[in-house]
Amino acid sequence: MEEQSLKRRFFFFLVERCMLGLYYLTRMLTMLPPALFYRLVEAFGALLYHSRPKVRDDLRSRIADALGDVDDVRELDRIGRGAYCALLLNVPDMIYWEKRGDRFMRELHVEGVENLERADAQGKGVLLHMTHTGRSPLLHIMMARLGMPFTLVMFHPDTTPVPRYVMKMVLVASTLGVDPDNLVIWVGPGHDTIGEVRAALAEGKRVGVPFDVTGKRAVDLFGRPAALADGIAHWAIESGAPVLPAVALRTDDVYRSRLIIGEPLEFELTGDKRADVVTIMERVARAGEEMIREAPDQWMSWFGLGRWWAMGIDMLQRAAEGRKQQ
Repeated sequence: MEEQSLKRRFFFFLVERCMLGLYYLTRMLTMLPPALFYRLVEAFGALLYHSRPKVRDDLRSRIADALGDVDDVRELDRIGRGAYCALLLNVPDMIYWEKRGDRFMRELHVEGVENLERADAQGKGVLLHMTHTGRSPLLHIMMARLGMPFTLVMFHPDTTPVPRYVMKMVLVASTLGVDPDNLVIWVGPGHDTIGEVRAALAEGKRVGVPFDVTGKRAVDLFGRPAALADGIAHWAIESGAPVLPAVALRTDDVYRSRLIIGEPLEFELTGDKRADVVTIMERVARAGEEMIREAPDQWMSWFGLGRWWAMGIDMLQRAAEGRKQQ
């Protein structure tokens, strides 16, 4: 067990150094046309994908199990390579946005603003249901530039396996046009995440909550129970705030993105909080799947899905054993 822990720490040490190296390399090479630099990063992502056959095969199998209707090996490889590239492309996204943000905004295609306007009009705040897909780190910035800022809920860098890299990205993002009054609510020891989200919603603000993070709720995701965080469901019940899916996807044109704001999730509250949380999380997971299927090769969390499935099954088994003992 200790050996596995050391290997895990060493792996993330290398990952962090690679990501920081990519950050500084991108800063040095911003004179290159973005299309060329992005192709180089994608080539490196493809190299990583093919350099580890066991990891590649596991990822390919996981994607096939999740999507069900995708069985062509070439398509599975395209999605798997894309998952590696999606992680790496966050870095040039930030750096090139810093240099050419106005052009990114001119090329931005926005869908569903009317959904957000209707949700805002209710006066209960808005919960934006996010996935780590495509240009999700830029979604915060795009919406602020459009006059629709939101407060992002995210893990404090110190609680992540790559703290220096995450803090670097947070600091860069904070300079790119976001509203300082609607920046970040941290998750982690010493932070009153629940209270801060409640206060923001009570003030009628928008709060962005990624759903594809590890948690203590077993909810069906791609056909299997997965261990996901259920904070978004609790906040929706307590505040009455509508829950809207939101995603920012890349296109074949480096500068062009699709920002999609979906319709509010539909669910009815019964007054039984335990049952209502389950109902909302089921709807949240289905909406998450729909967003991911829009561009499965742009979802960064394929790597965590297998662990969420294993944890979700374990949760249900322990719950069943507990009921038998009662």
